[in-house]
Amino acid sequence: MKTLFSQLLLVVLLSNWSVAGMAEDSSADDNWDDWGGDWSEAASPAAAVSPFSGFVEGTFSLRTEDTDLIDEDWVAQDVRGRLQADYQGINQGISYSLVYKGDLFYDAIDSEWHGENREAYLGVTPLSAIDVRVGRQVLTWGTGDLVFLNDFFPKNWVAFFSGFDQQYLKAPSDALKISGYSSLVNFDLVWSPEFDSDRFITG
Repeated sequence: MKTLFSQLLLVVLLSNWSVAGMAEDSSADDNWDDWGGDWSEAASPAAAVSPFSGFVEGTFSLRTEDTDLIDEDWVAQDVRGRLQADYQGINQGISYSLVYKGDLFYDAIDSEWHGENREAYLGVTPLSAIDVRVGRQVLTWGTGDLVFLNDFFPKNWVAFFSGFDQQYLKAPSDALKISGYSSLVNFDLVWSPEFDSDRFITG
């Protein structure tokens, strides 16, 4: 097992080193920029980026001492999978994006499957200073380093105190969000047709 782990670590280190080396060597090619306009080759397939990504993670926590109050030795025993897609394009001079993030979660403590669409929205930029998002999205008002004085959008306190990634503290909402930017002032206008409450700890 240790040998397999060492081999995987070596592969990761070598791949990072080769990517870093390519980044350093790219500066040496800056002198060839004058030739750039004469080539008509299509982009290499290796340069294409897939719009799909995701991850799988697990949480396992076991009590080290027995107690008469709780029979269950496991505190947490779950596996989560994420599939996300991000497609961006331009149509008649208007840029748009389609974003989806969905989670599938198995909790072995209660032997139940859970699923959630965290994000599924259409984003449109009709003007360079205006962004519009409609659909399921995670909303945040201002920055507070976990001190939410004026951020009343829904939060998932169960995930926060269960040791999940910090992104799961914010729960999603179905809403329309319009953001505007200027040199004098920025604004965010959010309309949510249904109220989404915080997810509190029970039991």
